[in-house]
Amino acid sequence: MLFLALTSARPAAPAATEQEIVAARDPEDRSGCFEFASVDLDGDGTQEVLVLARDPRWCGTGGCTVMIFARSGKTLVERSFIPLVGRISVGLHRTRRWSDLVVENRYGSWLLVFDGTSYPVNPTIAPARKLSGTVAAGARLSWAKASTCR
Repeated sequence: MLFLALTSARPAAPAATEQEIVAARDPEDRSGCFEFASVDLDGDGTQEVLVLARDPRWCGTGGCTVMIFARSGKTLVERSFIPLVGRISVGLHRTRRWSDLVVENRYGSWLLVFDGTSYPVNPTIAPARKLSGTVAAGARLSWAKASTCR
C-alpha cells in the first residue's frame, strides 16, 4: 500500500528541508534510510537536492530509488522519481538546460535525459538509453546520510 501511494502520478507536497522530505516520503515511521546530495542540474546557480532511499522498502534487486527535488523559494518540489538505481552520476552533457544523468544498476549503465519536465521514470527502458563501455561522469556526488539511517 505504501509503495502504490508513493508512485502515483500525483506529485509530493513541497518540502522545505531534507527532514521534511523524509517525513513526507516515509510517513509511517520516519525511520527509513535516506541519503542526500546537492548539485546544480539545471544550470541556474541553485542546487537541486537528490534523495537516495537506501531502505529495504525502497530497494529491490535492481537497485534503490532516487528522487530529485528543485528549489522553489524556500521549498523543495519533486521533479523526478527514479527507481532501480545502483549508482547515479551527473553526465557532462546538458539537454534542455538540465544535466544528463548516468544510472548504473544490475542491468547495466543507462543515460537519462531530461525531457523538459522530468527524467525518465524507468532507467532500463526507452527513453533511457543503455550505454556501452566506460562513461565519463561530470560532478561527483557527495552523499550525506539522514539521522534516521542506522
